[in-house]
Amino acid sequence: MNRTELQPFIGWHIGKGRTISANLDADYHWTANQWTVPVSGSFSKIVKLGDQTMNLSLGAKHWLEGPDEGPKRSNSAVVTQEQ
Repeated sequence: MNRTELQPFIGWHIGKGRTISANLDADYHWTANQWTVPVSGSFSKIVKLGDQTMNLSLGAKHWLEGPDEGPKRSNSAVVTQEQ
């Protein structure tokens, strides 16, 4: 498949275990002449639950461009146990 992919991202540590991030995951399929361009953002926070350290994250993604039958929006919630 002939394609070009661009993945710029940025993250800001805003203190007290909190991070805000944004990224673009643009993909161009040369054979199909089709862009797929989702942009996403997330907020995460490190918390202590008892003696466990957890990373809690909420995210959202919106497709600026893509196939008509493709997704338009998505949301995520992630809980990760840190070691």
